[in-house]
Amino acid sequence: MNLSRKTFNWYIYTGHAWLEVTRPELIDLDIENRISDYSYQQFDFVYLEEDRDAHIFIDAWEKRIGSTFTTRILKYTHNIDIRSFHHFKPSTPHNFTLNFATGTIKPRETVKFPKEKKG
Repeated sequence: MNLSRKTFNWYIYTGHAWLEVTRPELIDLDIENRISDYSYQQFDFVYLEEDRDAHIFIDAWEKRIGSTFTTRILKYTHNIDIRSFHHFKPSTPHNFTLNFATGTIKPRETVKFPKEKKG
């Protein structure tokens, strides 16, 4: 996968927006413990609130990958309400992923980011 061409979804609702990323991306960027409980989680997806958490992700991504990414804006209706998901909590331990639907734990998959560029 060409990470410099990755596309992330922004979910927009009246007065609120969340950037959809995955938990392994947060772990591999070493920012999972910096994300607040104003963000939400559903399965292995994390919906980063726009005011602070999304910017933490964007800054870490640009520092690690050396480029920005593409976003797709999705306005959602009553069919999906991110605020009905669980508030975000960091996973422990970091080498496992919890499947919230089944309650099973498995070794986490890594995104394999390139090494940080030296300035």
